[in-house]
Amino acid sequence: MPSYPPSREPLPVSAPERCVSCSEELTTPFCAQCGEQRASDRRYSLVQFGEEILESFANFDGALLRTVRTLITRPGELTAAYMRGERMRYTKPLQLFVLVSVASFLAAVVTNVHTFDTPLRVHIAQWSKPAHMVAQRIAERHVTLAQYAAVFDQASTTQAKTLVIIMVPVFALLVALVEMRKRRYALQHLVFALHSYTALLIMMMATDLMTLYPLNLLLRYGARLLHTTGDGALSLVDVIAVFVYLLLALRRAYLDRRLAAPIKALALAVGMVVILFAYRVVLFYTTFWTT
Repeated sequence: MPSYPPSREPLPVSAPERCVSCSEELTTPFCAQCGEQRASDRRYSLVQFGEEILESFANFDGALLRTVRTLITRPGELTAAYMRGERMRYTKPLQLFVLVSVASFLAAVVTNVHTFDTPLRVHIAQWSKPAHMVAQRIAERHVTLAQYAAVFDQASTTQAKTLVIIMVPVFALLVALVEMRKRRYALQHLVFALHSYTALLIMMMATDLMTLYPLNLLLRYGARLLHTTGDGALSLVDVIAVFVYLLLALRRAYLDRRLAAPIKALALAVGMVVILFAYRVVLFYTTFWTT
């Protein structure tokens, strides 16, 4: 049998695996470009699917709890961290605002205390023009006030969930005006506004939940001493809490001095109240025109 020399042709080398998301060449189990896991390492089983769900919930819950804790205990730190470039440790500002706003509307259902979702009776009680407009509307439609209020309140709840965001950019402009000499990025003012309103929603949920417990009696007693209503006492608690929060947040996020920070915080707290009243006016008209 004739013998043949061994072949000198190189053995075929398999092409390097590439990321299925961004087509980057993979040298590690996770893509260095986008973080996608290497496809060859994935197990297509229900067990793997369950593990991924549990991992995503654990990571999300951990970041969310850390973010909320920092938001409340260290006012202004989230904004400062965001502007430093820390984007992975905390929940994103807009995402956090949306989650907390949804929670606040659910809390309003439980407590029956409506701050942003303002029912028709509150609009009528606060100023005369809505009362006149509503009286004319129910006369034209030959319905009772209770019947129209049920339709109005349902529509108001739906619209409030989306309209509440309009207060944030308005407040951001106010922050930019107050901090005009600092010459900061507009993004910082917007992020600070998102964090401030998220904190406001949490504080309002806390004070609203007070109405479900014996602390409600203390608030009502304090209201009598202040010659106001129970809702007025709750509002006063919210305003004081917002002022203190903004004072601390400005010191940390904008490095305001001790003398300047209280003045700016007071201006922003008053601005929040004005913005809230303007929001309620807008909410009334948009709801009235659609019902």
